[in-house]
Formats: sequence, C-alpha cells, structure tokens
Amino acid sequence: MNHVCNHMRGTNLRTGQPVPRPVCNGLSTSVRCFILSLLGLAFGAPAFGETIDRIVAVVEEEVVLWSEVQLEAELAKYAPATSPFWSTDRTDPASRLIEAAILRQLASSVSLYEPPEDQVREHAESVRMQFSDRSTWLAFLATHGLDEESLRTRIRRRLVVDRYLSRNLDVPTEEPQPWLDAFEPLMTRVRERSRVRLVEAREP
Repeated sequence: MNHVCNHMRGTNLRTGQPVPRPVCNGLSTSVRCFILSLLGLAFGAPAFGETIDRIVAVVEEEVVLWSEVQLEAELAKYAPATSPFWSTDRTDPASRLIEAAILRQLASSVSLYEPPEDQVREHAESVRMQFSDRSTWLAFLATHGLDEESLRTRIRRRLVVDRYLSRNLDVPTEEPQPWLDAFEPLMTRVRERSRVRLVEAREP
C-alpha cells in the first residue's frame, strides 16, 4: 500500500511555536481523522513525561494502538483460553492483534460471527473472577482506561475472531498442533489479501 505524507505548518498549543503537522494521503478519512486526533493530543499535552498512546498498525480501516497491545498482554493471563490463536506461545501480543484485526475485517459483514451477549458476559465474568477483590479489579480496569462495559467490548472482539476461525477451520481447538497446522495456511492467505501498514515507534 503506497502511503505519502505531505507537511504543513501548525502551531504548538503550549508554546505558540510553529511545528510540522503531517497530513496523510492514502488512508481513509476515518483513519486520517483518528491519527490527527492523536497528534492533536500530543501537541496539546503537558510536557511532564506523560505517555501518549501511539499507533502500532493500521489494518484496512482498523487502527491497532499500543495501549491495546498492553491490554492484550494482560488479558492473555486472565481471559479463558478459548483458542490456540490467543496462546502466548504462538506469537507476541502485537502480532496477535494485527492478525485478529485482519480476521475481523473478513467477519465484519456476517452476523453469524457475532457472539451472543450471554457468552460475552460469561467471559468477562471469568476475567473478573481472576482478581482477589473488587478494588484490585477496578484498579486493573483503570490502569487500561477501561470500565466493565468497554472490557466486554474488547472480549466481544476476541470472540468474533474465535467464531470466525471455528467456522473456517474444521479442527478441534483441543488439539493445538493440528489446529495450528490448519490455521497457518489460512492466515497466510488472508494476510496476503489485506492492507496492513506497520507504524514504527520513534524515539522522543
């Protein structure tokens, strides 16, 4: 995917000094607006060493954020092991999320892949039960900028991937190696048809 960035002058909201602001062509309007909103937060944020979220990848119309990668690393410890896809032994959290975004693009227009709400609630409750008390649970949510509803949204997105793979791989998830042997060719095919742009982290 060709991607071209032009530059125009903007103004730093703190200092009043002119700064370069990228205007990116080659991405959809919604993704461009999302990227520019993050840039706006960065230009307007106080210089107190606060962490600004960054984009890790853009998969078709879906943006994968660093905060989501961090959450995925934590969910891998607490969420039910629904599929070998989410195994920490298979690949790193960022790669899992990029592959998951590719698969959700394929599943997005098919209602069959939407999990029932009771399944989403059950999985969310399974995660909550991993914490010793409510204060620890709420601290976990706050660390990742979540509440219980937004966590259910994240879990729903994971279950969409599981349901897509369950329908397209005729191998039980209880047999990890045969499942992976069937999964890899499928993932290779769909990855080749998908537009994925990786965004490199830059030193501050």
